[in-house]
Order: sequence, then structure tokens, then C-alpha cells
Amino acid sequence: MNEERLLRRYQALMGAVPQSVWVMSPGGEVTLLAGGGIAEKLWHPDAGTSWMDAVHPKDRDWFQRAWRGATRQRSPLDTIVRVRLDGVLDRFRHVKIVAAPVVEGDGEVEWVGTATDAEEHWRSRMREKLLARMAAVPAAHDLSEAFLTTAAAVVPELADAVAV
Repeated sequence: MNEERLLRRYQALMGAVPQSVWVMSPGGEVTLLAGGGIAEKLWHPDAGTSWMDAVHPKDRDWFQRAWRGATRQRSPLDTIVRVRLDGVLDRFRHVKIVAAPVVEGDGEVEWVGTATDAEEHWRSRMREKLLARMAAVPAAHDLSEAFLTTAAAVVPELADAVAV
């Protein structure tokens, strides 16, 4: 098959997949962001900024550790992280990131991956967890126990404060 035909097939494939496909250089620079899906909505790094700047501040530490572990071990990464939307400083969306290393002949590692909108999946999972925790409320013996069970289900961060 000739090179032009392969290129046309590749371009058609990139336009057809629901994920955004990206390539990152060994130096950590995003060199390609293509495909359908969420690519147009996400923040894009420019000169002097890192793609890690787009990760939600509350997710950044654990995600950086996960990314460093994957790059150090040259192993795939598959996770969901909040990423900033383009043009909006305080709006984020849950994105499923799947990354795989491509080891070059000289030992350098380029990364290829996908970014998929995972907001609805994340919301659905949170609803299921909430409903499962709320199922314990009818078993409460008194109003205080029902309140504590509800608080623990609805606002996990406040559960310790309410119990005091």
C-alpha cells in the first residue's frame, strides 16, 4: 500500500474515533493532538506551560506520581483525572487517560495515548456509590444515627466533623 493511501486511512481513523489521540515526545512535549472527542474542549499547553498545568490542583500530586511511575517503569497508564477546559480557569472535566510507551531504538521513550470524556461515567459511578451508602439509612435506630449515616453518605469530608 502506498504512503498517501496509508495517510488518508490514518486521517479518516483519527476523525472517526471518539477519543482524542495524542503523542508526547521523550522531552514531555505534546507533539500531536488529533481525533474526535474531547480534544477541542481541553486546555492546550503553549510555550512555557506544561500539560500537567491543566490537571486539577487536587488531582495533580497523585497524578504526577502515577505519571512518573509509568515513565520510570515504562509501563502503561490508565486512569481518570480532572482536566481544565480550554479558555476557562476554573472548569474541569473528568477525562480517562490511557498512555502507552513506545521505546525507540536509542532507548528514548515516546508516549502515545488517548483522552476520553469520562464525566458521565464518573457521575454514574458516584451516584451508585451514594445510593449504596444511603441504603444504610433506613436501618438506623434513631434520628441521630440516621443523620450520621446520611452525612457520611452525602458529604464524606464532613463525616468526622459531624460525628464529634
